[in-house]
Amino acid sequence: MPNNTTEHRKLAAIMFTDMVGYSALAQKNEALALELLEEHRRLVRPLFASHSGREIKTVGDAFMVEFASPVEAVRCAIAMQKTLAEYNHATSPERQLRIRIGVHLGDVVHRDGDVYGDGVNIAARIEPLAEPGGICVTQQVYDHVHNKLETPLLRLGQGDLKNIQSPVNVYRVALPWEKRGLPFTERLRFQVRQKRVRAGALVVLLMAVVSGNWFLAQRTRLSHTEPRGSNVGDREERIKSLALLPLTNLTGDTNQQYFVDGMTEVLNNYLSNLKALRVPSRTTMMHYPRTLLTMRQIASKLNVDWVLEGSVQRDQQQVVITVELIDAVKDKQLMFTNYHLDLPNTLKVQSEAAQAIVAAIQIHLSPQEKVRLARARTVDPAAFDAYFKGRYEWNKRPEARLTNAIRFFSQAIDIDPTYAVAYAGMADAYTALGMHAISSPADAFPKALAMVTKALELDPDLAEGHTSLAVVKMNYEWDWQGAEREFRKALSLSEKYAHAHHMYSHLLTAMGRSQESLQHSLRALELEPLDGAMNTHFAWHYLFVRDNDAAINQAERSLQVAPTSTLANMYLGLAYLQKTNHSAAITALLAAPSASPECLPELAYAYAVANQRGKAQEILDKLQEESKRKYVSPFFFALIYAGLGEKEPVFEWLEKAYKYKSVHLIYLKEDPQFEPFRTDQKFTNLVRKIFLQK
Repeated sequence: MPNNTTEHRKLAAIMFTDMVGYSALAQKNEALALELLEEHRRLVRPLFASHSGREIKTVGDAFMVEFASPVEAVRCAIAMQKTLAEYNHATSPERQLRIRIGVHLGDVVHRDGDVYGDGVNIAARIEPLAEPGGICVTQQVYDHVHNKLETPLLRLGQGDLKNIQSPVNVYRVALPWEKRGLPFTERLRFQVRQKRVRAGALVVLLMAVVSGNWFLAQRTRLSHTEPRGSNVGDREERIKSLALLPLTNLTGDTNQQYFVDGMTEVLNNYLSNLKALRVPSRTTMMHYPRTLLTMRQIASKLNVDWVLEGSVQRDQQQVVITVELIDAVKDKQLMFTNYHLDLPNTLKVQSEAAQAIVAAIQIHLSPQEKVRLARARTVDPAAFDAYFKGRYEWNKRPEARLTNAIRFFSQAIDIDPTYAVAYAGMADAYTALGMHAISSPADAFPKALAMVTKALELDPDLAEGHTSLAVVKMNYEWDWQGAEREFRKALSLSEKYAHAHHMYSHLLTAMGRSQESLQHSLRALELEPLDGAMNTHFAWHYLFVRDNDAAINQAERSLQVAPTSTLANMYLGLAYLQKTNHSAAITALLAAPSASPECLPELAYAYAVANQRGKAQEILDKLQEESKRKYVSPFFFALIYAGLGEKEPVFEWLEKAYKYKSVHLIYLKEDPQFEPFRTDQKFTNLVRKIFLQK
């Protein structure tokens, strides 16, 4: 007898759904259970067709749906959960409808109107791993959708599913309306495959959600076995490098991004200050959020062994930090942990998280590092919040953002007068205003000095504070030995503090120690390879050692990192100017945003050197008019007259710059723009006066 069975294979996204608690409700109240079942079907069924899905079958309270596109499958799942969440918000507690959803992309077999195969089996196995109201997807789905959705997908782990031959990576869709920590409960019925340390046990901190409230659980010792050769201790060397990806904002509020960025920065600082561990900077890692790259590709680009990713949630009083430590070489999970704590204790959570990571990867700590890592203070939540807002604004740097930063740092200090880093942040904002000639030195630097003095009274081991003090001593007090002492102190406390290396190289350039300056500039760039300021500074360094070709190359590389950088365009223009390529110089300087006080005088200088004296004079007149209303550095007038070749006004304005402590004056003896005046006795005397200070 002939076999009339027809079948064909295809790649499809399979969705399984299941109503939570339906069987228990049917035993208690069958009429209500059936009523809610019909309500559930009425709400979700129309969504299948609207996302090009085909309902394969319904088994009791469960749906199996097929999609040609995994993107549409996940979008449909999100729409379903959103619809039910809105329904639940509007209805009574006894009529709540919650479902779990699992989605997998795989090979399926169509036979006589039904669908079979591992693609179906895996979808069915991962559906129970989802939280009520949640969605779980496999690696195959993640690979297709993670860069096409606004909603983050967060890895739960890798493990063995019943009757499935190969281990499966499972991800959770982080739905934006959820207000709780990432679930990692007993519902995750497969064993998460975690690395074991040499002793065969990994001590981690587990936080649990108990009775619907955030609750700090006790430390729990977990033992997870692995096949031989897969643990950290079996590697030829201890772990030496780790990259912390930017933490994901799961607050449901984009206005909270400053807080999440702050969490990333503090945790990164904890880890990067460990001498035995190389950690790419936060600035570098900000280039890798929700990237198209795999963990292995990210690790390869950054030359690290491990990748740490996670998320942040918060409400008015509490915060949840979730971290997952991944062996990037083998793309396997070592540690997955939630940290829940009241907001005032967030710094303690971060300290504990850092300690757990260090324990997991067997980093050797010095006694000083152990003390520093364990030290965390309680901070008023409002002060903590204001400080993070200030740092977020300070990182942007333009005048308006620096003004905002000062306002937020001031709020933090008003709330908590003992908060040392807030004073250091205030000092950094004032020094930035002074260094970029936005404010007069006499206005900016004394304020910075008062702030940093208070910061160091509160915390004498604050590397940021010693760096800020060094910057004041260098730029305003012209105390060269004192500045160098403070830079060295900062680097002894935090050798990986790129900003300290960066500013120390400025001091060494001013003092004519170009080779040492190069070493610290290189170190800053090594620590912050994707930071616009570090890349741009390296072009500045080449200008001062008269290597104009290298300055051009570096400025162009800087513009690849930060295309709108004022300083990169400015240094590119000055390098072309030193090579007498006036046209290219002016083009580059015109490309620099004119909002920077430093840019317009340099453009006037370029016009003057290019013998376009009329345009140079126009800018000179404009700056003289502006100086009646706001601060304009006397050094800028000296610079323009230097380009015009008018000797007497040059020295007249340089003397005024000396009187008012103009910041740019400290580089005078190395500045290539004043080369024609270098043999003049007035020039020699002025340089001597500057460097005889203290």
